[in-house]
Amino acid sequence: MDLRQLASIDQALQVAAHPNTRVCFSQFGEDIVLASMLGTLGRDMSDGFYVDVGAYDPVQGSNTCALHLRGWTGVNIDANPAGIARFQQARPGDRNVHAAVADEEGEVAFDIYALGALSTADPAAKAAYAREGRAQLVQTLKLRTRRLRDILAETVPLGQSIDVMSVDVEGFDLSVLRSNDWHRFAPLFLLVEDQQISLLDRPDSPIFNYLRPLGYRLVSQAFITSIYLRDQV
Repeated sequence: MDLRQLASIDQALQVAAHPNTRVCFSQFGEDIVLASMLGTLGRDMSDGFYVDVGAYDPVQGSNTCALHLRGWTGVNIDANPAGIARFQQARPGDRNVHAAVADEEGEVAFDIYALGALSTADPAAKAAYAREGRAQLVQTLKLRTRRLRDILAETVPLGQSIDVMSVDVEGFDLSVLRSNDWHRFAPLFLLVEDQQISLLDRPDSPIFNYLRPLGYRLVSQAFITSIYLRDQV
């Protein structure tokens, strides 16, 4: 139902308050799927800890906004300084880090586009944007890359478990995953953009094949976002 078509604000509020109504901030409904899974596991939804890599915006297309509104806290990482400034304003209780994340330290050219969600350091993605003419380049930043494990070692409180990790970095997702320490910082749920996965026969992609030996199984797919659950031991 399109709330704009309702007769009055009161009617819209009645719909919003209905127990079957779900408010979604994620791009493809990932937060609704995640909430259902957390509820199935009996997790307390009023408290938790997230890590959002390629966080982009505290509200628009955010996989962690709904969790934040429930009282969760966490770490938000993005290579766009404007995005981190928005997080500092909207989520001052979080750890908000301006960084480009990769499995090798070095310098990258991070392109910022008018449609901010497309911003990337991935050469293949940049070439596709140029070829298709669908992204207007605004600015290029030269950034030093950092490994995820080093950032989390500085920002995750000692003894704090990670309930949810979201990774969406426009082409660098596998590199981000490889830069983590999966013994120290293994989330219960992992959401990662994966445009190479195939569900026609059996799940198969470089990201899937990397995560499976680490104890993660694919439990849901929200368009191009794969949702993994860590095997319980």
